Parts: sequence; C-alpha cells; structure tokens
Amino acid sequence: MNGQLDQLLDLICETPDGSKKIPMLEEAIRLADYENILPLQLDLRYDLIYNSVFYGDRLKTITTFPRYLSLIDDNIEKVNEEDILHQLWGFKYILDHVVDFYQISWSKINSLTQEFKNRCIQYGYSLRYYYEIKTKHYIYLKKVEEAKASFDRYWQCTKDQLSDCEACELDFHVDYYLFINNYDRAVKAAKPIFEDKLHCKEVPHITYPKFLLYYVKQGRFKEAKEIIDKSYKLIQTNQSFLEYLEGYITYYAIINPIMGIKIFTNHLKWALDSRNERHKLVFFTTSWQLWESLSTVSKKKEYILRLPENTPFYSEKGKYKIGDLISYCKKQAMLIAANFDRRDGIGNALDYINSIKANVSNNKRW
Repeated sequence: MNGQLDQLLDLICETPDGSKKIPMLEEAIRLADYENILPLQLDLRYDLIYNSVFYGDRLKTITTFPRYLSLIDDNIEKVNEEDILHQLWGFKYILDHVVDFYQISWSKINSLTQEFKNRCIQYGYSLRYYYEIKTKHYIYLKKVEEAKASFDRYWQCTKDQLSDCEACELDFHVDYYLFINNYDRAVKAAKPIFEDKLHCKEVPHITYPKFLLYYVKQGRFKEAKEIIDKSYKLIQTNQSFLEYLEGYITYYAIINPIMGIKIFTNHLKWALDSRNERHKLVFFTTSWQLWESLSTVSKKKEYILRLPENTPFYSEKGKYKIGDLISYCKKQAMLIAANFDRRDGIGNALDYINSIKANVSNNKRW
C-alpha cells in the first residue's frame, strides 16, 4: 500500500460520517482500484454508499453500486459473509431511493427489486425488506390493494440482519397507515418513537414531518404547529432531508407566508445542488405556492433576499421580484412533474402539484 493511500485511510478513520468524508472516500477508492486491493475496494465503496445515502448525493449511491456489485460477483470465492451482507444492505439503499430519479424506468426498478429478492433467497436471508420495499413502491404508485397485500406478506417474514432497525420499521408502518388513512394505527406505531424509546439516524427526524403533512392536509393547524416547534431543528442542517421540508413550507404558505421566506432562503441551495428529482419536485412545488400566497397577502412586489450565488436569476443587489420567484419555482415543478409522469405512465406528479395548490387555496388563513 502506498503512503498516500495509507495517510488517506487514517484521515478517513478520524473523520466522522458526513458530507466532508465523501470526497476522501472517492479518492481512496481511486487509489485502492489502482493498487487492486479488493478488501479496501469493497469496504470503501460500502462506506461511500452509506455516507451518500445519509449525508450527501443519493444519485452517487446509484452510480457507485454497479461496480461494487460486480467486484463481489467477480470475486465471490474471495469474499466473506460480511461482504455479502454489506452488498445486500447496499442493494437496500438503492431500492429505497431509486424511484426518486425519473431517469430510471420502472422496468429497471422492478428488475433490481427482483434481483434483490433472488439474492436474499440465494444467501438465506429473510424477504421481510423485499416486501417492505414493494409496499413502498406501491404506496408511491398509489396502488392501495397491492400495498395491503405486500404489507401483509411483510408481516409474515421474520426479522434478521437484513431487516431495518426497530425505529425505521415503525416509521415505515407510519407511512403505510397514513397512506390507507388509518390515523389511529399510525399514531400507535409512532408512540415509541415520540416517547423517545426508539430512535436512529433518521428517526424521529423523518417521522415528525409525515404527521405534519397529514395535519396540514386535514386543516389541523394547532397540531401542525406543535410538530414544527419540536421537529424543524432535527432536519434543518442535513440536505438529505430536503423532501421533508414539504409540510413546513406548505404550512407557512397557508398560515403566514412571510414566515416561510426564511425556510425558502435557507434551503434553496439544497434544491439547486440536489440531483434527487423527486425531492426537488417537492421543494419547488411548495415554494411556488408559498410565493403565490405571498403575492396575494403582501403589497410588496419585490423582496431583498440572500439567495445562493448559483441561483439562475441571482442578483448581486439581493433584490428579487415575487413574479420571478413564482415563475422559476413553477417552471421547475412542472418540468420535473412531466418527467415523472412520463416515466410512471400516470399523472401522479401533476396530481401532487394540484393537491398542494388545492390545500393552500382551501385552507388559507390570511
């Protein structure tokens, strides 16, 4: 092992998981590939996938995975059980986010899901997560009966090393019960999370916003405000939580658009830098409605804002017309929605935009 790689590995070990670790891992992978050191090639790629999922660019996870997969398959006689388990966890991370990219067809998504199932059977792992991800995909496609059937199969499978942690599984249960409009079961599932008996890297961070969005849709704004007061601080510094700003921005579009400006300006850079198309759809749709609300409630036609320099209509003077902000957010949302609806073969993305518009219009408190 050369000295440069050795020093880089020491630095990686000293660096906490996070976005700053990702470029170090990429450089270490390049050096490990050059020296053809298989254990490092595998471990570093798994570490990169993990950090990209929780702290960075999830598209990087998808582009990294094929080489990681082939390294194990091409060297199956040299790898151990932990390598196989890591490979399947990498597969899980892919499947959990693959629908977020309209560039990936459903034939490819279904093929990857089936391949994951086949490998679980091949290596003797439970199909519990397979049915979990199938349920999530059916929820995305709004296929109620298929989701119910898959959720039932999920319950029939045992837990093992490939299962999500208890907190993540309960958060998944919340997803499902809110999808079928069983609020009481969702609250019951979330109880150990909200009582701080169960938590992990993403829970309760992503659980609170799901109830927030439900309360906003139901017009239950007192409960929504209680969620905001305790939860925004959990997600405000990690750009992987971009999609979970949905309920916060929608709430302020309905209740007090001026208060929502700060969330928009704080997180616009996340959306501009993101390559996750579904997260961008959520941000630009809700921001569009925020600025539409502000154009109605405020007499001002122009605001002084501190926006990131890579804003397409960036102004050094910091002056921005509401009309330009509306136009940009609307254009981004509609373009992305069209791409998703083309991929999905249904109108879910456009329906999503219309549902946010209707929610704001029907519940506005100004």
